[in-house]
Amino acid sequence: MNNSGETSVHGLSGLSCGRLKAKAEEMNPVLQQITPEPAEQLVAQARAHGLSVDEYLKDILPDTNRHPEQLSSAEVDQILDELAEGSEHLPALPPNFSREDIYADHG
Repeated sequence: MNNSGETSVHGLSGLSCGRLKAKAEEMNPVLQQITPEPAEQLVAQARAHGLSVDEYLKDILPDTNRHPEQLSSAEVDQILDELAEGSEHLPALPPNFSREDIYADHG
C-alpha cells in the first residue's frame, strides 16, 4: 500500500480498486459491472500468479483483437463441400422466388 492508501501490484502502483475496474473495463467492456470484492480478488489472484493485474487480465480474458487464422482455398472448399452435403436432396425453389418472399413477414 502506498501513502495514498492504494495498493501496488507488480507494475500497477497506485491502482485502487476503482482504477482497477476502469482498467479492466478498458480491456474488456464486459467487466463494466465489477464490484470492489471481485476487483480485490483479481489483485490477489494476480499476486498469487506472480503477475501484474494487467498481465493477469490479459492472460484470462479472450483476445478480441486477434485475427482468425487464414484458411487455404482447399480448406474453404472442403468446408463448403461439408456444408453442402445432403443439399442435393432439397427441393428446388420456385422460379419466381425473391428476397421479398424471405422477408414477407417483416414488412
